[in-house]
Amino acid sequence: MKVDWALPPVKDDSRLELVITNTGTRPCKLYQYPAVKFGNDQPFLPPVKSSKPQNPIVLAPGRQAYAGLLARMGNKEASPLEKDLIIAPAGKNEPRDTGEGALLEVPAPGVHVDTRTARVSYWRPDSESAQSALYPQ
Repeated sequence: MKVDWALPPVKDDSRLELVITNTGTRPCKLYQYPAVKFGNDQPFLPPVKSSKPQNPIVLAPGRQAYAGLLARMGNKEASPLEKDLIIAPAGKNEPRDTGEGALLEVPAPGVHVDTRTARVSYWRPDSESAQSALYPQ
């Protein structure tokens, strides 16, 4: 599996998108949301519960899934600038902080994050549903 940025921030740097690619030779299932946080001292971002698919996302080799990430709601000047995202492994159960993970550099120049309002969607089969899941109706 490989995780990277699908959409670097352009005009609105509060919305980002992660893409996960199955680099293996067998299908895999995604049961949860990406376990992500900005900085070691921060908690994992909470998921948008309504974005959870009814069934796990099944990724065939070479296929991708997406997760939307909302860094903040509101004024970016009130939020610290973050340059790294920590992504931890997640399986069938709710993600928890085990101290393991990989560092994913945030696209330059970084993104302002408000951990009180930041959130992440569950893995979704397409980019559009990953982004729209950040704003439940």
